[in-house]
Amino acid sequence: MIIATSGHVDHGKTSLVRNITGVDTDRLQEEKTRGLTIDLGYAYTQRNDNQLGFIDVPGHIRFINNMVAGVGEIDFGLLVIAADDGPMPQTREHLAILNLLGVSHGAIALTKTDRVDANRIKQVHSEIEQLVSGTFLAGKDAPVFEVSNETKAGITALTDYLFEFSSRIKDKAAFGYFRLSIDRCFTVKGSGLVVTGSVLSGAASVGDQVVINPGKFGARIRGIHRQNQEANTGQAGDRCAINLSAQGLEKSDIHRGSHLTTNLTKIETNRCDILLTVLPDEEKPLKHWTSVHVHSAASHTTGRVATLESNFITQGTRGIAQMVLTESLCLCVGDRIILRDQAAERTLGGGIVLDPVSTGRGRAKPERVALLNELKAAYLGDKIDIAIYTAINAHPYGVARSAIEDSFNLKPDELNQYLQQLNDARRSGVTTPGQTSLTRDKQNTAEPVQVSEDDQLLSDINFALLTTTMSERLTTILATDKQKKGLTLNQISASVSSKLSAPVALLIAKKMVAGKRWVLSNGLYALIGHQVALSGAAATLWNKVEPILKADPIKPPVLHDLAKTLGLPPRALDKLLLEITKLGYLIKPVSNRYFLPEGMSQLEDFVYKTAALNEGGKFSVKEYRDVTGLGRNLCIEILEHFDIKRITQRIGDQRVVIAQRQ
Repeated sequence: MIIATSGHVDHGKTSLVRNITGVDTDRLQEEKTRGLTIDLGYAYTQRNDNQLGFIDVPGHIRFINNMVAGVGEIDFGLLVIAADDGPMPQTREHLAILNLLGVSHGAIALTKTDRVDANRIKQVHSEIEQLVSGTFLAGKDAPVFEVSNETKAGITALTDYLFEFSSRIKDKAAFGYFRLSIDRCFTVKGSGLVVTGSVLSGAASVGDQVVINPGKFGARIRGIHRQNQEANTGQAGDRCAINLSAQGLEKSDIHRGSHLTTNLTKIETNRCDILLTVLPDEEKPLKHWTSVHVHSAASHTTGRVATLESNFITQGTRGIAQMVLTESLCLCVGDRIILRDQAAERTLGGGIVLDPVSTGRGRAKPERVALLNELKAAYLGDKIDIAIYTAINAHPYGVARSAIEDSFNLKPDELNQYLQQLNDARRSGVTTPGQTSLTRDKQNTAEPVQVSEDDQLLSDINFALLTTTMSERLTTILATDKQKKGLTLNQISASVSSKLSAPVALLIAKKMVAGKRWVLSNGLYALIGHQVALSGAAATLWNKVEPILKADPIKPPVLHDLAKTLGLPPRALDKLLLEITKLGYLIKPVSNRYFLPEGMSQLEDFVYKTAALNEGGKFSVKEYRDVTGLGRNLCIEILEHFDIKRITQRIGDQRVVIAQRQ
């Protein structure tokens, strides 16, 4: 169990850790000289199979930055309060920070009890009760231990409690990519470069490749110490020291706040959308565009707060905001950040990251704010699958799968699990946010997320909207130019938006063709039933030919008989009919007959009907002849045409259907 001390300067945090572990966490000479903790200190102690790891943080206001760096990923918060002073400014600020970071387990150590009488101790207990009200330390699960670092009174009881509580803490799931926020970097003779920090997520082993940001420095894990013991693996919740091996990587390349991960493509961000809580004891609301210091785990930068729902967020409330950062950070959905004022004198509040890679354009539009509120509800309700769906839905033209994996810190198979959850929920009749009966009708699919050939993800809602838009553009253009047979996919995409990628457009086009709403011919897409307007001799001929062919669509007259009926030379008629065929009005499946498309559709239906007569689906020319009522020779020619179209396949004297009936 990883425990962080917290509390005001000179309240006995370091002495308390030394009494529990036997380790002096003040490692710097300046700390020993001044008797003041300046930087983070670490100590471990073990009893049987249980191990306690302590992060001792500085209590002075000047070193709050270091304090925040140490408590980014802990299991337990130990608030230290001196009995003589009682709660002091940094007691309150440290408690607020732990609360904003989502720490859920803790206790209070009331130190220096040997210096005060019973009445003072009783008074401080009352002050503590008021202090922790509404925080994770309120209630019976956060006991107060009266201790003395001088007489050692109460130390054993506190230590026993911490070991007992550690046995209740479950190991954190090693979910997602390994992420470690670096708080120290040093070199060890004979080993080389070593970094330490708290593991935010995932697991890593000796030999794994990692990347360090900023700088995208590639490295390999040479060795791991987990809770101060050599190990092959480190995972979420651990304190790790990692020995790195990398050509050309220097200590000067790494600093506190650098981010180490096994996600080799992880990118940084300078804008993120958050759910921001403003502390209740602030004197004024937090205004739009306030300058702040931003802390995320061990990282620290500055930036501005853009409030998105109004011009301010009232103290004691929370709202949607965007952080515009001076320096980029590596963030994921669910990460916690702490905001301090421009002078770095007090903590203003903190937030939960909803969208780690946001955009400045349209950030406060009602639809964008509504989407972020959907993300908030899904995340706070532990509905990560819905949060993923909502994030995908935020991109009307599709989003790279890798971008969603990066945002939510998910490995490919983990994202697949969430997408499967969405599919299973849809099959059970559960609707996703924003879905309506209209979008369900337009989807052409039961899947809430579509995947293009190049792993672009598209929500069913955006799929439906793009389907409508692309069809409208196609209809408008073909209606404007009646001589066009159709449009290429690039032409359709360009008419919609430059943001519509070819793979996403192809995904929609394939669905439209499969659903018999579009037709594809020679690389051109058109709406079902679209025909190029005929003119001149072709139009005159068509007006005469169409009624004749409609009289018997599945058995049109042979070319010579048709020529005789029309009073035209067969060769001249054939030439004109071929031109009409190229425009989609006719089909010529055999050498001497032209069919209307509806006639060929009927003949294809007869294929499926004939195949259904026999177990196994095989049928003969004779059986097809009996079903259609056509002559044997014409049936042979028609079936050979279907063989070429890969609707049927000939096996000896029989055929079998190989195409799914649409």
